[in-house]
Amino acid sequence: MLVFLDQNEVAQRIRSFVMGPGANRLAVAFWGTGAIRRLGLDKAKGPIQIVCDLFSGCVNPEEVKAIKNLPDAEVRNRGGLHSKVYLFDDAVVVGSSNASLNGLCQTDDEHVDRFEANLLTDDEATIREISERFEQIWETSTAVDDAALDEAKKLFKRARAKRSPTDVFEGVLDNPALALDREAYVIWYEGEGSFPEAELDKKRTEESMPDLDYLVPYAHMPASGLLIVWEMTRTKSGRAVITYDHLWRRRPEIADQEGAQFVVPAADHHWSSKKQLERWKSAVLEFVNEAPESAGQIMELGEFARRFGGAR
Repeated sequence: MLVFLDQNEVAQRIRSFVMGPGANRLAVAFWGTGAIRRLGLDKAKGPIQIVCDLFSGCVNPEEVKAIKNLPDAEVRNRGGLHSKVYLFDDAVVVGSSNASLNGLCQTDDEHVDRFEANLLTDDEATIREISERFEQIWETSTAVDDAALDEAKKLFKRARAKRSPTDVFEGVLDNPALALDREAYVIWYEGEGSFPEAELDKKRTEESMPDLDYLVPYAHMPASGLLIVWEMTRTKSGRAVITYDHLWRRRPEIADQEGAQFVVPAADHHWSSKKQLERWKSAVLEFVNEAPESAGQIMELGEFARRFGGAR
């Protein structure tokens, strides 16, 4: 068997092997937010061995820390590693897909237009040879401890800070013109929706989209574009608390169901600084306070920046 897998197919196939019996040996250079969920590592039935390039600036150390905390999982670092190998007892996937959002599914970031190419095979000779090479890499790699994670955090933050504000949405609070010709929206919602978790899991399986989630519909919910989503909860005293809920995009081809509109992650975004995150929270709080009785609202990004941005 030899099967071609693109960016829309690779995560689901890898996930099916991870959730089956046997060992999971992954020599994958870069790891992004949500890799555990996308690959089903939290549901793995066998041991997990991962080698990555921890100090590349392209590995999210928080995701690595979470993997290390999984049962029977071990993560090691190998400088210069650039492979994307997902090795199982009776199959292997080799190709271009890192364990990042960009590598495992399409994004809605207008600056990203990637096409991933991977091959899946169950050829015994190929599996045996790749297994031997994996063991060589494993033996020459080093264990990831807390000190290594601390150093990786510095490198990861430095790499994220180099990204241009025109490539992310953070800069629009200072310069609303950055939102011109960019289809993006700011959404806040209060608390969790009521769509049954069992139904959501069923829908994820039916659509082969492990990252599928939902938003309660709001007026003029866009069929396309970047959704910058925030959750609002209230303390016992009634004070509003704002929490960032990532970047999403609609999947309008999936029919709305029981008051839910389905979404998938749109991009792997990491805040350039805590100060910038807190500034956005303050702006969203102003947005919330415009309609304190509402359960959620949506606003075009440029309009949001003009109304709630500027000097603070």
